[in-house]
Parts: sequence; C-alpha cells; structure tokens
Amino acid sequence: FSEHYVYGFKQISEVAVKALSPGINDPGTAQKAIDLLCILLLEKMKHWGTDNIADSKGTIRVIGKEVTLERLLQTYVMPIHHFGKEDIQIVAHMLKAFKNILAACSGNQKEFEVVMLYLKSVITDAGQSIENVTERKLINTIISEINQQIGKDVLVPL
Repeated sequence: FSEHYVYGFKQISEVAVKALSPGINDPGTAQKAIDLLCILLLEKMKHWGTDNIADSKGTIRVIGKEVTLERLLQTYVMPIHHFGKEDIQIVAHMLKAFKNILAACSGNQKEFEVVMLYLKSVITDAGQSIENVTERKLINTIISEINQQIGKDVLVPL
C-alpha cells in the first residue's frame, strides 16, 4: 500500500494539516505541502486509468479502482483549506494551486467542473473568513488571473 500514490497524498495532506494546527502554526510547511499535492495531482491527471499493478514481467496482476479527481481534492486538499481558510498565505497559495490544476484540465470538461466546484468553495470561504481589505484585494487579483486564464468571468471577486 505504501507504494500507491494515494499514500503520498495522505502523508503530505496530514503534514499540512498538522502544520496548521495552533500548537505548531507553520504556514510555510503547509504551503510547501500544497505545492507538492498540486504536483502530484498534475502528474496523476496525466495518467488517469493506470491504477493497475503489474508484476516484474509487465503482466497485470491487480486491477485497481481508480481514485477520482473529486475524491483526491475532497479527501486530501480540502482539509488543508479547512484548517487554513483564515490565513491569507494559505488561501492565496491554495488559489494559485487551483489555477495550475485548472490549466491542466485543458479540454476535459468534467475535470474542469470538478476543479471549479472546489475552487469556488475556497473563494466562498475566503469571502466569509478574510475581512482585511488588502488581503481581499490580493485574493481578487488571483481570481482575476484565473478568470483571464479560463477566458471568461466565471469567478466572482470578493
């Protein structure tokens, strides 16, 4: 099990959540974890449908049920958001990660819709949690960049 990519998602997500705990309060580690999860997601998005396990000769021995993008985001990315939604560093980093993930959805409407669902959730929570005008301006700048990237004003600024 430890060789399966989901194990990596789980470990990195747990590190980030613990880093955001009040006793540790290390947003830098959580940001690095967000970066690593984003890289893992981008790599996985290139290889959907390859959860089978082959033996040393290449013969498929185990046919695995693939973990969906939605499940990966819900289980391993959103807990980080939950614990860091009041921290502008984490929110901004999360938005930038989603911006990169959206870029990898090129042409896949289903993936695009899943990513947008979670991205909108991050933005909604930011609107409720972050009151500082300067911090909201930073979030709105990132939202504007994402809207520009996707070619339409889908995301509403705070």
